[in-house]
Amino acid sequence: NINKYSMKNLIMDLDNMQKRWLDDARKQTQKTKGTNCPTNWDIQKAKRQLEGLIVSELDKNKAKLYVECPMAHYMRLKRAFFSLDNYQFEYVKKVKDFLKDMETAFYQQRLHRFAPWNNKGTLPVGFVHPKEKDPMNKERGIASYFKHPMRKIYRRTNKVLTWLFRQLPENYPHFTLHKLHNLKNRVQEAQSVMRSVYGQNTEIKVFCTDVERMFTNLTHEGIKKAVRWMLNTLKDQKQYTTRGGILRTPRKHRKNKVTLVTETNEVYWGQSTHEAHIKEKATGSNEDVIIFTFDDLLQIVHFDLNTTYSTVGKTILMQKHGCPIGGILSCFYANIYCAWKEYCFMTKHNVNGKQRIYGIRQVDDLIMWVSYEKGNLESEAQANNMIKELLNTDTKQSQVYGDGLTLTEETVQTKKKKGKMTFKTEFAGTIIKGDMNAKMFTTQTLNKNWYTVRLLNRQRFPKLPHYKSYIHPRIKKAMIMGMMIRLDTQNSNEKLFKRHFARSILELRSIDYTEKFITQALSTLHKRPSWRNRLLWMKRIINTIFKP
Repeated sequence: NINKYSMKNLIMDLDNMQKRWLDDARKQTQKTKGTNCPTNWDIQKAKRQLEGLIVSELDKNKAKLYVECPMAHYMRLKRAFFSLDNYQFEYVKKVKDFLKDMETAFYQQRLHRFAPWNNKGTLPVGFVHPKEKDPMNKERGIASYFKHPMRKIYRRTNKVLTWLFRQLPENYPHFTLHKLHNLKNRVQEAQSVMRSVYGQNTEIKVFCTDVERMFTNLTHEGIKKAVRWMLNTLKDQKQYTTRGGILRTPRKHRKNKVTLVTETNEVYWGQSTHEAHIKEKATGSNEDVIIFTFDDLLQIVHFDLNTTYSTVGKTILMQKHGCPIGGILSCFYANIYCAWKEYCFMTKHNVNGKQRIYGIRQVDDLIMWVSYEKGNLESEAQANNMIKELLNTDTKQSQVYGDGLTLTEETVQTKKKKGKMTFKTEFAGTIIKGDMNAKMFTTQTLNKNWYTVRLLNRQRFPKLPHYKSYIHPRIKKAMIMGMMIRLDTQNSNEKLFKRHFARSILELRSIDYTEKFITQALSTLHKRPSWRNRLLWMKRIINTIFKP
């Protein structure tokens, strides 16, 4: 088809096919009362119309599909896997031979102490998802570890390493944001830190960036050094604090052990043996206790990085540079490596033990503030050099992260309001605003559907299920509750919460949710004491919006 038609004609054919399918689906929907979804007949018809084409999810958006011809999909696989120097082709052995070698090494290193080898497992399978920003030219190459023979041991190791990462003391600062619901508090902390050095004479510079191909560009040696830095840091500490809600304060007779209970999330730690214990319930009343020492954790990390095999079709690839997207430990690797580099960067620019730099990083999205003294040209030049150290806009290279990581600068809007300069930027589904004097920072929800809901009464990005869909009503109510809790954690004050609550109700109305259904879903929040006073004015707003 590519040889016969141009890409433009192919796209026009797909658009016409989509229109015909939607028209037929609407006619059939009229026969099935009470639904707004395609029936099985519609799905079968769509499969016939799209026969021979590749259908995949559009990025991480579960409500959108992307259709392309097999040749275009092959070129996408080639860009994501075959054309990169990160991968090494393995022609000599077959999949079963690699699995046999891995199993032999698994038992030789006595890793079966932590979890059994899965005989039904196989090598990770590589696939690609088009990116939503530029689906024709950009994609994510993902390796699925769902059937990996060591999936269980990697999950347990990831749980221990992530918990240890959260125990890094406060005098080891870094940018990592462990949980999104802490973003509001972190932004308020940033405002207070910015004014800690220069007080009333504070001026700030705001910088946003995105790390390109973060997992792909990490080096194995850099990852190993970062993990050793974390473990050596924790060895020198005498006390661990409660973070993340999974640490139980150790009793005296437990001081030499760490126990991580997977079902009740119980953890306790000791400083002499530096061991992590995982206690899992077995059959009956007995319990199995699994002990991880620091050397064991390093051994598993080395094993994981040395066996990064994946299959793309019938081709076997070995990732010799970077860590696979989809790997169970990959997210930890990226976070701990960046935290190590950020710690070195922040301690380098300390001023009498106080920070001029504060940053927040959600995996590969980063926002950073740098303070300088108002009217002091030398201090302002130092702030510019700090930003240039993080990212040289000419070369896109970073002296902070190094190892080939490239950063892309994101837009930060600045304008003068009531005689004061203010900034506004988007970060992790949230809008962050503030003034350049660091007197006040605020966060509020980013609703990408608001303008289309307001002008056209429809969603631009169909992130919410339609009221007449086949999804169970309990799931729809849980979705509404989750939306309200997210609004609470994202908005800095009650005024912003009310504004975005009203916008969310308008969005629900645009997809046919009824006043009665929304009110019933919100009534469940009455069990939370902090929400009881809110429910009164929330119901009044709902009544006003649905009032004819």
